[in-house]
Amino acid sequence: MRKKSFIILNLLATIIEVSLILWLIISVMLDNPVLGIISLVVYLVFVVTMIRISVYNKTIFNIIDFPEALENSISKIVTNFKQYYPDREVSIYYVKDDSFIEPAAYLDNKIYVNGNYKFSDIFFGGIIAHELGHAQSELVKYKWINLLRLSSIFARQIFAFRYKKRKWFRPKTMKILDIVLLFFYNILNIFDHLVSNPFFRADEIYANEIAIKIGYGDSLRCFYYNSFIGTPKEINYISKNYDYKHPSVSRMLQLMESKMDLDDAEKDIYSVNNKIFKINNTSGEKERNQKIMNWYHFKAKQNIDFILNELGMIYLKGKYRNKVDKQKASEYFNKAKTLNYLPSIYQLALLKYDDNLSDKTIMFNEFKVLSDSKYEKAYIYLAYCYGYGSGTEIDNNLAYDWFEKAAENKNQAAINYLKLVHSTFLFESSSNKNIAVVKDRFIFNSVKEVIRVDATGNNHSYSMIFRKNKIYLLDDQNLEFTRFIFSKNKLIRENVITRDEQDKTYITQITYQKENIIGANI
Repeated sequence: MRKKSFIILNLLATIIEVSLILWLIISVMLDNPVLGIISLVVYLVFVVTMIRISVYNKTIFNIIDFPEALENSISKIVTNFKQYYPDREVSIYYVKDDSFIEPAAYLDNKIYVNGNYKFSDIFFGGIIAHELGHAQSELVKYKWINLLRLSSIFARQIFAFRYKKRKWFRPKTMKILDIVLLFFYNILNIFDHLVSNPFFRADEIYANEIAIKIGYGDSLRCFYYNSFIGTPKEINYISKNYDYKHPSVSRMLQLMESKMDLDDAEKDIYSVNNKIFKINNTSGEKERNQKIMNWYHFKAKQNIDFILNELGMIYLKGKYRNKVDKQKASEYFNKAKTLNYLPSIYQLALLKYDDNLSDKTIMFNEFKVLSDSKYEKAYIYLAYCYGYGSGTEIDNNLAYDWFEKAAENKNQAAINYLKLVHSTFLFESSSNKNIAVVKDRFIFNSVKEVIRVDATGNNHSYSMIFRKNKIYLLDDQNLEFTRFIFSKNKLIRENVITRDEQDKTYITQITYQKENIIGANI
């Protein structure tokens, strides 16, 4: 119904304008036949040219290959769109053209994505979903009708001039020029004001509703908000006074919030995939923190695993001026655990790992579930469990295996530790330099992990091997700290065991007098 009304009204407006122009040409022809014929030919050439450009021009931009990351995102967006509109076929192209100023545009059953536009992961889904909304509407396909009107073409040229030449004039000169430009712009735009722009504005709102429907309302909402607060005042002025085809950004945000049925706790929070992007209408840190916590608690009622885990981390770390509360943190982690959310299971296991009174069997089972589910952060802790016999029987072979898996997944502590183990055992076994024997001779509980907090408050984890009255440690940066730890125990000697010039690795042996000191008998 909307498309039919648009076509009928615009055809009538175009016929009226063409009739007026032909009447003027005939009037001129009666007084001056040569001038009249020239005017008629020029006008007919113009009409034919505009029809050709509007209807038959299939490629208007320089098409290039999509970056892989954007291509994967588009595939996901189109899949979501097809769930609701399986019969709609749309081609999407990545283009580069200096005249293309929008992030994306739908034309002739194609979506052109602007290669000169720096897309944020936050906005991209919403932008493409919006253009797919235009594709579903199809109103844009009939824009050629109003392009047959000279008034629309001249009005477009005024808009283009105002936008492209906005830096040519001083502010005072531009104000005077705007009065003249806007007068002629609005005169030329009379037909568009009456029969085109109301439909275009409604189509923008419809495209937003499609984006919301296929799951990208949050992304598009963030894009509009960012455009609203991040666009220079000059561009905002041009949009407000020259762009009648789009509703104002504030109007679109208001309509989207209504369509998305946002709670009061959500309206001032702009988020994508349950991650906060911006917070609006805050007068200070206290109000900001309160709005963030209200949003998290509201989302938690929806039983979203990521949100439950984030609330747990907030109380565990004392974020947003909350007191550190491990009990509250555990409550939220346990709620997420019931949804089999691995990061929360990991945090629960870590809390038990640091608590000597907790049930280590449950802790071991949690690390085992995580590791079997390929949650890589848990590998090194499962190795500790097997090595120390925490929650399970000591099994040095399994401890070594999980240390290797952690190192394969680029866990730096595991990589450093294995270097240390290999170098130490090879040094002591001068008669057999084969690394293959290391695993058989590996005794995990000779390892002590020492945590040091430096002057900046950063944690540093150092692996040391204690064997009898000797310490083996990795890299010179640990040496000064180790000397400090054992400053009350007279050092007999220290020497570099191995040195790898390629990655600057040093293994140092320190021999001390007393055997029964920190961590020596683990």
